[in-house]
Amino acid sequence: MNILADTNLYIASMRRSGLKRKLLWRILETNNSLVLTDFIIEELRANFDELYKPTEAQVALDLLLQFLETGLVIVKLAPEYQIHLEAAAEFVPQKDTPVLAATMLEEIDFLITWDAKHFLKNTKLMNSPWGNKIKHPDKLLEMLR
Repeated sequence: MNILADTNLYIASMRRSGLKRKLLWRILETNNSLVLTDFIIEELRANFDELYKPTEAQVALDLLLQFLETGLVIVKLAPEYQIHLEAAAEFVPQKDTPVLAATMLEEIDFLITWDAKHFLKNTKLMNSPWGNKIKHPDKLLEMLR
């Protein structure tokens, strides 16, 4: 499976050890691919600088590089998902359209996110053809067991 993880999942997993961090590694350990986009990587870099002290930001960036170095992480670039930006804008606010647009790619099996307002409890989105791709991290963990 190709699993796109929303920025909020990385932020939580980089700040704390435990289950949140283990989920990302569990995806890789079960022979699934973790998917990032250029948009998510840039959003993470900006969030790390904003949320963390400089030394913490460096640790978070190092952890992100560890994920990328596994060879099991796929990075999708804007030219691959930009064809879906207009459709995504019908369902989520502009700041979330690149994430949903990437989710709309055929090769993406799931988006995992904690964003209830814009994704998980967005009735219009959940009733769309892409709604079955959007999962809470706990649901994905159940599927990986």
